[in-house]
Amino acid sequence: MAPDFNGEFFIDRNPRFFGRILDFFRNGKMDYSGMTHSEQEAFQTDLDYFQIIDENLLCFQPHPSPVIKLNPNRTEVHKTTDVESWYTVVANRTASRYILKVLQLEDLSRSSARVGFRTDKNTFFLFSFKNGHLRPKDKVYTKPIKQGDVIEAISSDTMIRFKVNGVDQGIAYTLKEPWDLYPVVQIRAKGV
Repeated sequence: MAPDFNGEFFIDRNPRFFGRILDFFRNGKMDYSGMTHSEQEAFQTDLDYFQIIDENLLCFQPHPSPVIKLNPNRTEVHKTTDVESWYTVVANRTASRYILKVLQLEDLSRSSARVGFRTDKNTFFLFSFKNGHLRPKDKVYTKPIKQGDVIEAISSDTMIRFKVNGVDQGIAYTLKEPWDLYPVVQIRAKGV
């Protein structure tokens, strides 16, 4: 973007969130308080326009697992035990979409992962890598996931859907009411 002849910039954006963006530049902290799910989506559009990346937006935290290992920027999730049990990491805030690339899957007969969303009431809406089923519905949704696949989880106020390698798999869940949805990854067996 170039300034006009007076050295001024014209920013063609709705002013609804501009105060939050100015505060971010002043103090380095993004304020999402009081925003609904749809307002967060609209705000993310403005952040994209200004090319602002809030590193805290999707910071995954072990929940409540001592065997989940996160890389320093908290964007890669690894399980560090062979114990056959599910372990969970949950994002620290709601989001309407996130993308996950499967870097490594060991023996798929012993290991798996699930991605999806969790509500603040601890209800899970998940998509299983191993068999392509939805959890808790146990309904076939798509083919099993392979190493190198890219999964995109998308939510709106009334539905959840997934894309695999850019191909929309259709509506996975229809929600009866709007929920605050937190991205979640579950891992079973070492090396996922």
